[in-house]
Amino acid sequence: MNNALRQLRIGRPVAAWFSPYRAPRGLEPLKFALFTAYAAGAARLLGARLALPKHCPPDQAGRVARWLADRKREGRTAWLDAQAALCVRTCAAATAEGLDVSGTFFRLASEPFTHEKAAVVTRAGGTAVCHYATSEMGRVAAACGDPTSFDDMHFLADKLAVIQRDRVVGASGVTVGALHYTTLLPSAPKLMINVESDDYGELEERPCLCPYGQVGLTLHMRRIRSYEKLTSEGNHFLGSDLVELVERVLPSRFGGVPGDYQLVEEQVGGLPKVSVVVRPALGYIDDRDVVGAVLDHLRSEPSNRLMADVWRDSGTVRVVRREPYLTAAGKILPLHLAGAESGLGRGSVGDHPA
Repeated sequence: MNNALRQLRIGRPVAAWFSPYRAPRGLEPLKFALFTAYAAGAARLLGARLALPKHCPPDQAGRVARWLADRKREGRTAWLDAQAALCVRTCAAATAEGLDVSGTFFRLASEPFTHEKAAVVTRAGGTAVCHYATSEMGRVAAACGDPTSFDDMHFLADKLAVIQRDRVVGASGVTVGALHYTTLLPSAPKLMINVESDDYGELEERPCLCPYGQVGLTLHMRRIRSYEKLTSEGNHFLGSDLVELVERVLPSRFGGVPGDYQLVEEQVGGLPKVSVVVRPALGYIDDRDVVGAVLDHLRSEPSNRLMADVWRDSGTVRVVRREPYLTAAGKILPLHLAGAESGLGRGSVGDHPA
């Protein structure tokens, strides 16, 4: 809704709104439905059009791809703003159905923007950028128009300050450059002083020729990831390793694209289990091969070998065939904690990427 109202304000209304989830019944969701209906009605009274959301679950991403292909045929290539995994599914559907969506601009959000995601968009002929935001601070970094990497962003130093400190993650012994933020404006949603965000990444001071660089925002960010971790049987799995597993290792071995696999931490019969969720549309895959690939990937990192051995001996990892879990905001996170809205990057490891 925020994006839709912003687009109305600048005279470029949203043409279509595809929603990946059905709102649950009850009084709490009702207020949001009423606000959406009120906003649409008020816009019409003022002579503007506000598109209403249409339910489109992730396994029907082909509907979005066909809509984009129609715009391409009309000579009006579109701009799609969505969670990263949903953008990837749309591009994969376009490629699978032979649809021409070339020239479409994709603004990825809410999940890590990785080489694997970028490759799927490129194969479909699109261009993708990412921003980075959290619910507590709003936008933290915006895509660079003169990038040196696919995920190059400008840190918004007019509203925030950032420092980076080394942090050892759990028992893994891995050290990351943790990001801590301080809000600078009275209008900030929350007053924050050196708050640890559970994210890490690369910072670089560099002038560039894009509008953000021209106004003096010269601190660049890239490779933003979370160091929140999957914890099971007393062991830890670094969040960035998890992204590597579900976005590169499993798709390259068994087929599919980022967003087709997910790890779910849950309790089964009082025992901790890590379920590897696999989309049914991928067809037959031997469960033992999937479990073996997960454990082999873990063992490839010295800091994860103990956990891999414990998981193998205890039978912690299993395969479940179903659509990956969505958060209430429509995100498909690499890690889903059963019964909780949690995963890689609190707040949104990125209204960006990651």
